[in-house]
Amino acid sequence: MRRNLNAVYAGDVDTVLELTHPKIIELMGGASQARAVLEKMLREFKSSGMKLEVLTFPEKPSFAKSDAHDFAIVPTKSTIVVKGQRLESLNYQFGVRERGAAKWTYIEGSRITAANVGTFFPDFPSNYQFPRVYRKKL
Repeated sequence: MRRNLNAVYAGDVDTVLELTHPKIIELMGGASQARAVLEKMLREFKSSGMKLEVLTFPEKPSFAKSDAHDFAIVPTKSTIVVKGQRLESLNYQFGVRERGAAKWTYIEGSRITAANVGTFFPDFPSNYQFPRVYRKKL
């Protein structure tokens, strides 16, 4: 999980794609379109001087299971610096793997909510309480 976030800020497109859930890649228009979008986005991060200053895990992950998937909700707290401005984000990563598989893939948490999780994963427990998220200037 830390590897994924570090890859974003390091501009490592291959690692980001490897760890991104296939449904997100599909929504981006497929692998080649996803690569192009990520390359552009990560170049913009770099040219703006965006840097990950601090990344912590303020709470232990929570887990859920279905017949087909294992799910991990991993709370994150980060401080990002952009053009001298520090921003704090409380968020989470939504991890998914097929039952019995070793490899996890992730979706950035603000994309997954109680209102839309069933669209992505109809087997996700409907009564799950997602963590609170915020973004603020420091």
